[in-house]
Amino acid sequence: MDLISIYNLLLRRIWYIILIPVVTGIMAVFLSGILPKQYLSVAKLSTGFTTKSGISLDDDRFNFAQIVMDFSNLIETMKSEIILNSVSANLLIHDLNSDSPFRLNPDSINYYKSHIDSSYLKNKKDSFLLIFPPNKEGLYVKDLLESHGYLGWQLLGNLNIHRVRDTDFVNIEYTSENPYLSAFIVNSIANELIRYYTFTNSVLSNKSVIFFQKEVDKKRDILNNQIEQINQYKRSHPVQDDVEKSANMSKLAQYEILRDETLRKITTLQLSLANLTEQLKKANRVNQSANNQRIIDLRNKLNELTQLYIDGGSSDKKLEQAIANVRNQLAVEMRLLDANSSSTTKSADEISEEIDAKQLEVNIENANLKRLNEQIGSIKAETTLTPNSAELGALEKQLDDAMSEYQNAVDRLDLEKSKSLLTASTVKVVVKGQPKLEPESQKRKLIILFAVFTSFVLVVAIIVGLDLVDIRIKSQKDFISKIPINFLGQLNRIDLQKFLISKVFETKGNPTNETFKQLLRKLRHNVELQAKQCIVVTSPNTGDGKTFSIISLAYSLSLIEKKVLIIDTNFKNNSLTKLLAPNSKVILLNSARVLKNTLLIGKGDKSEDGDDQEKPQQSIMSRTIYKNIDLIGNNGGVDSPLELFSGRDFNTMIAKLKEIYDYIILEGPALNDYPDTMELIEFSDGVISVVKAGTIVKQKDKESFSYLKSLNGKLVGGILNQVDEKELNL
Repeated sequence: MDLISIYNLLLRRIWYIILIPVVTGIMAVFLSGILPKQYLSVAKLSTGFTTKSGISLDDDRFNFAQIVMDFSNLIETMKSEIILNSVSANLLIHDLNSDSPFRLNPDSINYYKSHIDSSYLKNKKDSFLLIFPPNKEGLYVKDLLESHGYLGWQLLGNLNIHRVRDTDFVNIEYTSENPYLSAFIVNSIANELIRYYTFTNSVLSNKSVIFFQKEVDKKRDILNNQIEQINQYKRSHPVQDDVEKSANMSKLAQYEILRDETLRKITTLQLSLANLTEQLKKANRVNQSANNQRIIDLRNKLNELTQLYIDGGSSDKKLEQAIANVRNQLAVEMRLLDANSSSTTKSADEISEEIDAKQLEVNIENANLKRLNEQIGSIKAETTLTPNSAELGALEKQLDDAMSEYQNAVDRLDLEKSKSLLTASTVKVVVKGQPKLEPESQKRKLIILFAVFTSFVLVVAIIVGLDLVDIRIKSQKDFISKIPINFLGQLNRIDLQKFLISKVFETKGNPTNETFKQLLRKLRHNVELQAKQCIVVTSPNTGDGKTFSIISLAYSLSLIEKKVLIIDTNFKNNSLTKLLAPNSKVILLNSARVLKNTLLIGKGDKSEDGDDQEKPQQSIMSRTIYKNIDLIGNNGGVDSPLELFSGRDFNTMIAKLKEIYDYIILEGPALNDYPDTMELIEFSDGVISVVKAGTIVKQKDKESFSYLKSLNGKLVGGILNQVDEKELNL
C-alpha cells in the first residue's frame, strides 16, 4: 500500500478520523475537570556520601561507584517495607490521636481506638517490626490501613524519591489530596530512615564491642599468666640474688597495664567531647532564629498589607486574598516553630555542662597518665634486666608477645567503642516537607492533547490495519493484484430498483449515473479493441451481476449503431429473458424437442414438392424494447447447451447470426457451480468473466480463473461489478 492509497483510504474515512478524536477530547475535558486536587510536598536530605564533614574513624577514599551504589541503596531502603511499615503506623497513630485526622472518619475514631492499641503500634514501630502480624488484631489493622490508603504499596503510588543530580542531596516527594498529609508522609519517611540507620548502626557496633571485649579479656588472661610464670621462675631462680629486681619487674608490668587503660579512657573521653561539640554546633544552628525572622517578616508584611487595605477603603479583593495567604503562611510557620521547639531534646546549656564535665574527666586522666609515666620511668631507671639464663629470656620474649597482642586487642576495642559513640546516621534532613497550600497543576491541556492525539493515531492505525487485512476485491487495484486475468473495466454500484438502462442514460445531473455512463463507455471501448464478435459472459459465482453487465454492455453498443443479439443460455436462471422479453409470444428455448420444428433464424427449407412457397415456421428470436438489440430467450430447464442443441448445427447458426449482428452475447451460468459455460465457450470467439466487488477469492474461484486463463486466447478479460464509488479512484 503506497502513500497515495493510504491518503485516499483515510480521506474516505475522514469523518471517523475527525469525530472519534473530537469525542475523545470532549471526554478528556470532562474527566480532567472532575479530577481531585493534588498537593505536593518535598523534603530534602543530605546523605553525607560525597562530603565527610563529620567525625570519621576510617581513611576512606572517594569511590564514585560506591557512592552511586550508596544512593541506590538509600532510595531502595526508603521504599522498602520496613520503612513504609513504620510510616503506616505513624499515619494510623496520628489519625487516632489527632483532632484533625487525615483520612479516618472523625465520627469513628472512638470505635477504632477501642479496637486498636496505639501503644502496641508504637512499640512495633519503634522495634521495626510488622505492625499487622497474622492474627485477628493484625488483620483488622491491615484492613483499616488498606481501606484508607495507608499501606506501603499504596503509598508508593504517589511517592517519588530521587537523587538531585550531581549533588549530595535526595528529594522525597509525595502528592495527595491533603497538603498536611503530603508533608507528614515525606517528613515521616525521612525521620524513619534516620532512625532505622541509627538503630542498625547501634546494633552492629554493640556486637563488635562485645566481641572485641572478649578478645581483650582473653589476651589479658594470657598476659597475666605470662607475668605469673616469670615471677615464679624468678622466685625459684633468683637473678643475681636480686629479689627486689623481680618485684620491680612485676610492678612495671602492672603500671604499664594501668597506663594502657588510662590511654583508652582518654581516647574515649576525647571522642565523646568531639561528639558533644558537634551537637552543640547543631543546637546553635537550629533554625529557630531563621523561623523567628520568617515570622517577623510575615507579620510585617501582614501589617503593611492590612494598612494598604484600610487606606484603599477595604474593598480591594486582591489585597484581601493576599492578606489571607500571608495569614495562612504565618500559621504554618508558627506550627513549625512549635514542632521544632517541642522536638528538641537537649538545650545548648545542657550540652555545654556535659562538655565541661567531660573535659574535667580528661584532665584527671591526663594527670593519672603523667603520674604513671613517671613511676614507670623511675622503675625502669632503677631496674636493669640482666637475665642469667636462656629460659628466662624465652619467658620474657613470650611476655613481650603477649603484651603486644594484648595492646593490639585493646586498641581495636577502643576503636570499636569510639565507633559506637558515632552511631548517628550521616543522613540529615536539610529541608523539612512543608504543606503547600496551592494544588498542583492538573495539566489539563496536556491530558486533552494527549487523548486527542492518541485517539487520532489509534483510529488511523485501525483503519489502515483493517484495510491491510481486508482480502476482498474492492477496487481495480485489488482485481489486478489478486485475479490472474486481464482487466477490462469496472461498473459502479447504482440503484437497481425499477432498473431501466435507457433511463440511466437519459438522466442528467445524477453523479452516480454520470460515473456509470463514463465507466460503461470505457468498458465498451476495451471490448471493441478485443475484436471478438461472439462472446460468452460468465462469472465464478451466482449473483455477481452477469445479467446487469450484459444489458449495460449491449445497450452501450447499440448507441453506436451496433446490432446486438443476446442469447439467454443460462437455463438455470433466465433473468435476461424475464427482463428483456417478459411477454414474448415466440417459442423459447427449453428443450431439444421444441427446436426440431422451430427455425433458429429467418426462413426454413423449401417444401418437398419443389414449390418455392414457404411453409409457415416459427422463429425463436424476438425484438426487445431497445433499438438494435434482439433476444433469444429461454423458459428454464435442466438441459445443458450441448444437450439442447444436439442434432442441430449450432456453429452454423452462430455463423449465420454473425452475418446479421455485430455482436452476439451469450450468458453462461456460474463456473463454480455448472459446466454449461465450458460447453458454450466451444461456440464462441471469447469469454468475459464478471466479478462482484466485495467478494473474496476462494479456492474454487482460483480454479475457475485458471481454467479461463488456459483457453488459448479466448479469454477477453474480467469486469469488476458493483464497485463502491469511493474505491473508483484507487
